Amino acid sequence: MDIIQQQRKINPLTLPGVDRDRMQTTIQQSDYGNMDNMLYPELKQIGVIVAEYLHMDLWHLKLRTRKRKIVQARQIAMYFAKHRTKYSLYRIGGFFGGHDHATVLHACKTVNNLCDTDRNFRKDVNAIRQEIQKTFAPAGEAQAKKPAYRILVDDTNKQVNVYTNDNFDYLAFQKLSGELEEREISDNYKIVML
Repeated sequence: MDIIQQQRKINPLTLPGVDRDRMQTTIQQSDYGNMDNMLYPELKQIGVIVAEYLHMDLWHLKLRTRKRKIVQARQIAMYFAKHRTKYSLYRIGGFFGGHDHATVLHACKTVNNLCDTDRNFRKDVNAIRQEIQKTFAPAGEAQAKKPAYRILVDDTNKQVNVYTNDNFDYLAFQKLSGELEEREISDNYKIVML
């Protein structure tokens, strides 16, 4: 394998002659199913609801752009994420394109101001709010009813099957890691997330 092929495996954006903007867009589009989406399902659900209502994809909300349509959609998603989830402002901003906590606060303030002054914007926000209320159970109720994951260990095949549901988030992931360590699951086991 020559040096360029090895370097391309490490980071394709470092190669000379690569169209960085096109490559970055491709990476962001493939970001739709990344680890953040698995660890923060509530943020993903809010993002999907907002994006679908406004006729775009979730990855659009994560773009670093100043196009008004995308910025307002991201602001609406941040607004609902702040009011409907337990995540920090830093985590919400990070999920929606790597923004900081001040951007999330500004988004909430902007959404409130636009709802007060723009009738069409208020109508869209209320419609999205109804969709989110249909999707989400009252805070804490769904998490109390069923556990976030279930583990099945197959010692003969050296495989661990982990079944997750919508309650699986970062805290559940940490708990799962601790539980696997307690059960002394060695590196010889294959862990399958289902």
